[in-house]
Amino acid sequence: MRREVLIGAGMFAGVVLGGCAASGPAFERVTDIPQDKGVIYVYRPNSIIGSAVRYDVFANDELVCNLVRGGYCLHYAKPGEVEFWGKTEAKGSITIDVKAGQEHYVKGSLSMGILLGRPNLTLVEPKDAMGDLTECKLQSVQAAKTEEGR
Repeated sequence: MRREVLIGAGMFAGVVLGGCAASGPAFERVTDIPQDKGVIYVYRPNSIIGSAVRYDVFANDELVCNLVRGGYCLHYAKPGEVEFWGKTEAKGSITIDVKAGQEHYVKGSLSMGILLGRPNLTLVEPKDAMGDLTECKLQSVQAAKTEEGR
């Protein structure tokens, strides 16, 4: 009996945690950034911490993606200040001064909340982001809109 319970619990955990992981194409760096925009990579490393929690990421008021563990998304923005934010039970945000023709990297993570993890967004140097991004998969805005409509 105990063995069946353990097997069942393991299968349940696999389904729950696996369902919250990224599933798109592997990371690919943008090679042709428009001259009048900057590209922002928003990513969340693959970690067991907060793995069942996902959250939408916005650039000002525009939905960028639904950020899951092991996922990343791209956002092209005009030069100037752009606020990136995510919300679960609390809002986490960061403002970036976007530069035309340049790449910017925003790392998403979670900290402990009362009921859910709280989103944290941090500006990261390219050399630090590349190690995490090579293990991330692309998330689409359409997937976020589908999640939002549920």
